[in-house]
Amino acid sequence: MYVAAQSPVVSYRRAVRWRAAYNEVRAQGDNPKPRANSWTAVLTQPLALGDLSLVELDCQEALADESKRLNHCVESYEDQSRSGGSHIVSVRDADGDSLSTAEIRLVRYRNGGMSCALIQHRGLDDGTPMKRCADAIGALLRALKDEPYASRMMALYLTRGRPGIGAGRLPIDIEHLFAVVESVRRTLKGNGKYDRLVEEALRCAG
Repeated sequence: MYVAAQSPVVSYRRAVRWRAAYNEVRAQGDNPKPRANSWTAVLTQPLALGDLSLVELDCQEALADESKRLNHCVESYEDQSRSGGSHIVSVRDADGDSLSTAEIRLVRYRNGGMSCALIQHRGLDDGTPMKRCADAIGALLRALKDEPYASRMMALYLTRGRPGIGAGRLPIDIEHLFAVVESVRRTLKGNGKYDRLVEEALRCAG
């Protein structure tokens, strides 16, 4: 779960990671990939899980190809994917053949917490995916809660629906979090333990 951290140190580190990930996403938006019409993905390369691999689809051509492979309508998800709101992942076997396709989003709950959620998962002809595919997506959801994926997914979520990735100023969500943790940092100023941890977090931000 992406929730408000109880420890001020954890809050500060989280804010620094979000800012660093946001700046990375923004830089990629300013310097697009060589392949035309692609968007920024959370998985920068296929994720191997046993004899399966998980590939995030990051361009319309990839969505159309996946639709052809499995005879379903994922090719119509360009807008959701390009905005950073949805992440489309193809589960593939050792030969590179597509077995199923999943849509994953970062969702916010009433209590303010956030978590990666599986929106839908479809196999051939919109059928139910095999158990090993479902298990692979379950493992992916767990992996997305940890670094480096968590901060990257949050950065894409915060920039969703904007003209260009990372356009404009730092998102209000991050600015608010920084205001809170900066207030905590000022309160704790002079405490050597916290000062050292804050300095370490800042160095990690680059």
